[in-house]
Amino acid sequence: MKINRKLQIAGSVFFVAVWLAAPGCGGSSGKYSAQLVAGPFLSTVTQDSATITWQTDKKEKAILEYGSGDSYGKRASGQTEKDVLGEENFYLNTVSIGGLEPVTWTHYRIISLNQPSQDYSFRTAPAPGGDFRFMVYGNSSQKDLMLEGTVPDDSIHQAILSEMKELAPDFVINTGDMVRLGDLPAEWIHFLSILGDFASGISFYPVLGNHDQGGEEMMSGFFGTPPDVYYSFDYGNSHFTVINTYVDFSDDSVQKQWLAKDLTEAKQRAGITRLFAFMHAPAYCSAPNLHSDDQGNPDAQQGEDALEYLAPLFTSQGVKMVFQGHVRIYERTKAISGKSGTASPAGVVYIVTGGGGALLDSTGSLTAQPWTVYKESANHFVEMSLGSNSMTLKARYKDGIAFDTVNY
Repeated sequence: MKINRKLQIAGSVFFVAVWLAAPGCGGSSGKYSAQLVAGPFLSTVTQDSATITWQTDKKEKAILEYGSGDSYGKRASGQTEKDVLGEENFYLNTVSIGGLEPVTWTHYRIISLNQPSQDYSFRTAPAPGGDFRFMVYGNSSQKDLMLEGTVPDDSIHQAILSEMKELAPDFVINTGDMVRLGDLPAEWIHFLSILGDFASGISFYPVLGNHDQGGEEMMSGFFGTPPDVYYSFDYGNSHFTVINTYVDFSDDSVQKQWLAKDLTEAKQRAGITRLFAFMHAPAYCSAPNLHSDDQGNPDAQQGEDALEYLAPLFTSQGVKMVFQGHVRIYERTKAISGKSGTASPAGVVYIVTGGGGALLDSTGSLTAQPWTVYKESANHFVEMSLGSNSMTLKARYKDGIAFDTVNY
């Protein structure tokens, strides 16, 4: 899964040396003094490589062991840097590993700690045409409850993570609003604590939401996103493009030009047969400006701009499906074309998935639209199962029960 970054990610891309080592060596008690604070977090999994990041309370050389079983057999080292936000005792460790086989399980453990970590494992990506599954959810922050002196209710988010982990997707994409105030490191630390060890074996890809703004450096450090948080990657026979609706995407913008080039080049690559896009502000939703207009919120304009500038491009480039967040409901449209919303077999399906843990919006306040197929106010996540010639969407409640299933 190659992430096409428009800029090199300062502080999160490191030179890594990999060498063979005797099974189980290193990591003896007393050799290192750092303790694991958060993570590990898996990202950028390809057919033969992956990147792993974790946080420690002090600086040590980042070292892990990995292999086809818990006897490991290989080592990789990376780099540890103090977080650029300047938090005390806040160190990010990143290691990349290679030489793996497609669709195989790799075990790893961190040994540059005061005690070696537990065993973790993940599965590498398939070759184009191979089956895989990914899941999408968003608006996971209990922002309406995060008032001074209160404790947020994370039980819904935790339940969704638990169900997704049980279903074992290859990767997960969050459509944004992971935290309440993105410029507060404590909010991200809280989010990472809820994420727990979920992302140790499942790649986690974030979309920037309006509440996440200010946390771009945290996202870059932990999940390897570029500074402006728009990027793309290939997985199996599909291409995935993440858009930042809070960076200019009008016709003459850098992001719009990048997006057009990204989709065009993806279609030309051998083996790529499907294009997916992800963004926070929805182009198509029964109420894209819900809980925004009456507050004079500038975010209310983002959905209208997405409809104006992005929807026609999605149609012309043959994007199969667009996943959106912001509005805290589930909604699925017909396959529709451009900004007109005209039903078309060759059109784009738009999904709003914003029921990841935040207080829900009521569908009773949504205006009925001719392109809406299904809408519900429910805590949920979306499961996508892809084969070489098949694609199935299942929207699942927080307990894992499917309530909307479609074969494409």
